[in-house]
Amino acid sequence: ESDYTLKPAQYYNSGQLVEVTSGALKGHIGRIRKIKNETSFTLDLDAICSSFQITVKPEFLRPLTREQQKKYNIERS
Repeated sequence: ESDYTLKPAQYYNSGQLVEVTSGALKGHIGRIRKIKNETSFTLDLDAICSSFQITVKPEFLRPLTREQQKKYNIERS
């Protein structure tokens, strides 16, 4: 009876492991460092023995499942 339209959205937490699903870093796994707002996330990415911090739109992220974390031998801190 209200005028609100509810739309499902992925919920993310700082420290959560995610995979980049689009763009130049597609397939890379990172950890959410900071949530700037609902449209901008800062990730830590470990690649080629270096750590990078990037800003990514949430539609380019997918949370890692528990099984994927085990596959990559990554545990949430």
